[in-house]
Amino acid sequence: MSLRPFVLVVAPGDDIYRGYCLRQLADAYDVAVITTGPITWEGPHVVDHEIVSDIEDEAGLFAAGEALAERRPIAGVVTWAEGHLTAVARLAEHLGLATTSVESVRTCRDKAASRAAFAAHGVPSARSTAANSLDEALSAASAIGYPVVVKPASVGGSIGVIKAETQEDLADAYAFATRGVQLHGGDNTVVLVEEYLSGEEVSVECVTYQGVTTAVAVTRKELGAEPLFEEIGHTLTAGDQLLETVAPIASAAVKATGTMNGIQHVELRLPPPDRA
Repeated sequence: MSLRPFVLVVAPGDDIYRGYCLRQLADAYDVAVITTGPITWEGPHVVDHEIVSDIEDEAGLFAAGEALAERRPIAGVVTWAEGHLTAVARLAEHLGLATTSVESVRTCRDKAASRAAFAAHGVPSARSTAANSLDEALSAASAIGYPVVVKPASVGGSIGVIKAETQEDLADAYAFATRGVQLHGGDNTVVLVEEYLSGEEVSVECVTYQGVTTAVAVTRKELGAEPLFEEIGHTLTAGDQLLETVAPIASAAVKATGTMNGIQHVELRLPPPDRA
């Protein structure tokens, strides 16, 4: 038997967008996967696998994880499919592995919960109000002041995120955010109305181990034309001096969510020079 640690990947995705993740993991570990169909491109990179009908079916996911663990002790469980983070956290807890708690993962996944955690811990963040109807969204936008950003609370990847310049734009923006939830799923259907920040957007890449977070890099982003916020380019430069400035904020944000172990991609908007 191989002496390399045995790592389980849930929902590895497709070769075009996520193949590099699996290949890099397989360079250092023996990898098993849980998928919703027979393995194809994953075959050369894995040593074991299980199939489930639905990743979100807890009983089926747990049974697949148990079957793999019976054949060989699992050192860790990972997924890069954001929509399955909560389910995979439950699986890791079920298998008795060191992991961030399910509640912390939910806080990270739900932007409304994240904003509440930031406020409770004094982490700077845009003003934000949850809305369950267009009337609530209109009221929130009026209180915050236009322009505002409207987004789903629990969908990632800039899906359903749009800027509303005026009250006349808000109905369409709310419908756009709602469609994002309908088309791409999410842990809830809440829509957020948030303060618009006009500065440069960056992300801080962090690693947290036993509650200690280390910021390792800062990624500068290029966005497409407003009113959308699609990321169309990323630049990461070794030794970027901005890391020293944003690292404490990113670390405080991670701590506020209760995250104890894992890798984080913390997105920030920097204030423009006249507001710095």
